[in-house]
This record gives sequence, C-alpha cells and structure tokens, in this order.
Amino acid sequence: LTTSDTTAPPPCLRAPAPPLQDHPAIMSDPPTAKKKYQGTVKWFSNRKGYGFITPGKDDDGCPITDDIFVHQSTIHSEGYRTLSEGWVVEFAVGHDDDGKAKAEDVTAPGGGYVTGPRRPPHPRSRRRRSPRKDRDDDDDDDDDAAPQEGNEGKEGEEKASAGGGGGGRRGGGGRHRGPRTSSSGGGNAPPPPPHWHDSLSSDVKSTLQSKGVRTSTGTLDVSLGTSRIKLGTRGYASVADSRAVLAEGSFECDGEGKATFAWKRSIAFAGGEWKTMDDGERGKVLPGSLTLGDDAVGAVGTDETASTLWGESVTDPRPALESNGFEMRRVVLTTKRR
Repeated sequence: LTTSDTTAPPPCLRAPAPPLQDHPAIMSDPPTAKKKYQGTVKWFSNRKGYGFITPGKDDDGCPITDDIFVHQSTIHSEGYRTLSEGWVVEFAVGHDDDGKAKAEDVTAPGGGYVTGPRRPPHPRSRRRRSPRKDRDDDDDDDDDAAPQEGNEGKEGEEKASAGGGGGGRRGGGGRHRGPRTSSSGGGNAPPPPPHWHDSLSSDVKSTLQSKGVRTSTGTLDVSLGTSRIKLGTRGYASVADSRAVLAEGSFECDGEGKATFAWKRSIAFAGGEWKTMDDGERGKVLPGSLTLGDDAVGAVGTDETASTLWGESVTDPRPALESNGFEMRRVVLTTKRR
C-alpha cells in the first residue's frame, strides 16, 4: 500500500495551535470599575434581604454622608449572601429608580468576599441538648440572627435566620435551621412588613385613593401647588418645585395625614447654574408641612418630568446634587407604572 502526498501529517508532526491568550478574537479591554469607598455595616436583615452601611468618616471622597442602603443581591460572598453588624466593607455608589443612593459591588476592603467577626453563640447553645425539651427550646433561639434595626426602617422587623430560605434542617441535624412553622402554617414565609402609610386612618386612605395617589409602594408622590413631594421609606422626603428648586430631608406623619418636614439640603437654579440655598431662601419656597386629606394636595401626573415641571432651559442638577451631599442623583417625580 502507498500513501498519497495529500494525506495530512500525523498529529505529532502538526504545528501547535497558537496560545489562547494570543488569539485576537478574545482580546478586550476590561470594563471601567466604579470608585469604591469603605464603610461599616450598621445593620442587615437576612429575612428582608437588605440593610444599611455607614460610610467611613475619614473617607472624604465618598459622596454619601448618611447611611446608605444595601441589598443582598449586591454582596460578594463565598456562601450565603449576608452581612453582620460591625463588618468593614467596600462598596460603590449607585442609584435606584427614584434617584436615591444605594450600595453596589459590596466586597471586603481591597476586594474579595465579605467577611468579619461572628457574634459568639448564645449561652444556651452550650448546655447539653439530649432532652427533647431542651432541643425544642433551642429551636427557638437564633444564634446567628440579624441585629435588631434602629429607628430607621424598624417597621415590624423581627430576628431573621442567617441560614436563609428552606424549612428543613440541613445535613442531618445541623444547627442552621429554617424558621419553625405552626401545624397550620404550611411553611409559608411571613408577610412583608407594612408600608409607613398603612398606619394612616381609613378616611385618609380613602381620600388618597379618590385622588389617584398610588399607595402600592413605600413612597407617596403628591403635589401641592408648584411643588412635587415624595414621602418615602425610612422618613426620607424630597421636593422638586417648578421655580427650579430641589430639596431633601426628613418627615414625620401622624395617623390623620399631617406631615411635617425638616429640609436638610436645598439648591435652586439661578443665573444659569444651580446654587445652594440659605435657610432664609429655603423657608420662603419649601413647604413646612401638609395634610394629605386637604383639597390642595393631589397626585403627581404620570407624565410629569423635571422638564415639564421647570422647562428645558434648566440644566441637569446632578453635579450640584453630588457636590452638596444629596442622596438623590436625578429627579424622578413619580415611579413609572409597570
């Protein structure tokens, strides 16, 4: 038998393929990373899946001075995504649909998985657990529970298991257990905590509904004269006025819908630029209070935007919002309906 000249050489004589790293088809520039800042976990709820980080006081470059919201989905963790009070972490600053600041890309300082000291186990967990009664009692303890929330966002918060979802025990009797359920509960998750405006009287709720003010989220968007006001979660308030004024601060509201505001930061557009307002100017323009049931209070139009409120000649306020320490970064008068 003879071999044709066109027969391919055996594998041992073929030229090696070019190294993978030299292949031009897979070469690309890495994405630009956001600037990151250090902070300390104030509290975190595993049941709710969110918490707050206090930015470091020595980190002058961080645009956020107040506690910043952190969601479970942004945490880089080796296992279950969680944080504990007192952990030092690193985060980037992002913004939600309403323009409010939130933590993103949460890692350990310098990168990597978040970690920190665990709280010592409850003393009851050290005793003998052979009697059935002791084992049942210990089921009610939550050694790795999330810390109790502070005044901000303490709406019905209870201890939450660090083990996450799942109603059964892991691996044949491990200590990380799901929540105990009653015989009639069927293992269903507890209902979500109520919105702050659920405590309003039935008359006020009916009035809001008749005005078309949406109450399905934790934020009420209302109009009062030339102002468009947000009464949000954790006592956060913001206002955009047709006189090209922006402000944010806090509010308190009683059951009859009387809301009182404490404005902390405010800017106004004048002379072709955004400028900081002093207390005197602020008091002349911004509302000090309102009553949700008043005829003068209505819903924000679904098609209203910053441009329709103060016109196209007003420039983007974002640089001024950042330089003045605002939590918001863009003006959203009302959340879009989905």
